[in-house]
Amino acid sequence: GGQSEEHVLKGSYFEIFEDETASLQFEDVIKNEVQEKFILNTNPAAINANRKSAYWLKFTARNDSRNYNHYILESYSLNTKSFQLYYIDENG
Repeated sequence: GGQSEEHVLKGSYFEIFEDETASLQFEDVIKNEVQEKFILNTNPAAINANRKSAYWLKFTARNDSRNYNHYILESYSLNTKSFQLYYIDENG
């Protein structure tokens, strides 16, 4: 059996950007002019105060194991319609 570890993504562990138009795509968000708009989250959790906006969170996940792992991203936010997860690998 494998061991499982839980890491809670909260507070200052991520940066956040509010897309008030809710129209940006991943290709837009990775551009420098948008990356500069991310701010370090100062709340205990991500706050989606404007339900018409899209919120982008940026964080680093590290796998120190040599084994393949499965990941679960879980949220307790009842106001969230959907999640999409993007990642940048060693090839960009």
